[in-house]
Amino acid sequence: MIALLATPLGRWAGSIIGGLLLIGAAVGVFRWWLHEHDQKLLSGYVLLSEKTAAETERDEFKRQAESYKTVMDAYQVQYRNQLQKDQQDDAQAEQERKDHAAKNRAEGRDDGLTDDDIKFLRRRP
Repeated sequence: MIALLATPLGRWAGSIIGGLLLIGAAVGVFRWWLHEHDQKLLSGYVLLSEKTAAETERDEFKRQAESYKTVMDAYQVQYRNQLQKDQQDDAQAEQERKDHAAKNRAEGRDDGLTDDDIKFLRRRP
């Protein structure tokens, strides 16, 4: 076998095989380095993308909370306005009822209902 390497064909084959082994080793080392490098980059990229997703989710929750607060404030204003309007309507209806009862008493057409009777009738379903 060693005698084969002493011939020109053997030297040529040995240099081809040695070159291929050297190229294969270089490719193997490069692929190993690239794998390690990519792992570090990918782990950093994953952390960055998770951080970005968490920040986006947080910002969306803040936006929704602010919009819910705005809507809730608007409903509270509407509720207070409606409550005030209802109280005014109740006061006006009560005054109209008293005026009507006073007018009927003045004309001699008293229905005989007292305020307690009216309160009792209003409580009935």
